[in-house]
Amino acid sequence: MVEEIIKIFVYGSLKKSCWANKAYLNEAVFICETLTQDNDWKMLEYTSGLEEEKSFPAIQRNGNGYILGELYKADKKILAALDAYENNGSNYVREIIKLKNGEQAYAYIGLDQPIPECLPAQNVLFNDIEKAYIWSPAKGF
Repeated sequence: MVEEIIKIFVYGSLKKSCWANKAYLNEAVFICETLTQDNDWKMLEYTSGLEEEKSFPAIQRNGNGYILGELYKADKKILAALDAYENNGSNYVREIIKLKNGEQAYAYIGLDQPIPECLPAQNVLFNDIEKAYIWSPAKGF
C-alpha cells in the first residue's frame, strides 16, 4: 500500500528556525519556501498563555497581503501530531489553500475568535515589496 503524501504549509512556530519544527516536522521533507497564492491574508499575533514573552501567529482571510511560509511533505502520522499541536478545531482549523508556486497544501487557519489575547505585532513583519506577512520571532521560538 502506498502511503498518502500530504503537503503542509507552515508560517509560524513550525518553520525551520523554530523549536516546533524539530519536534513535529523532523521526519517531514522540506520542499520550498513560498507565498500564498492570494493576497487577501492577514497575520495576527497572540500570547502563548504559558509564558508572557512568547507569542505565536495565526493567519486569517480578509487581509491585505500574502503569507510567507514553508512547504513540507508529510504523512498521516505527522498530520495527526500537527492537528493536536495546533488544537485543530479549537484554535485553528486545517484547510487546503493554494500557494503561489502552483501547489495546494494544508494550512492551519486561525479561527475568528482565537486564543487568549491579541498583542501588538512584535514578531509579525510586513514586507512592503512582496506585500507579504512574515513571522520572525525575536525570542522564545
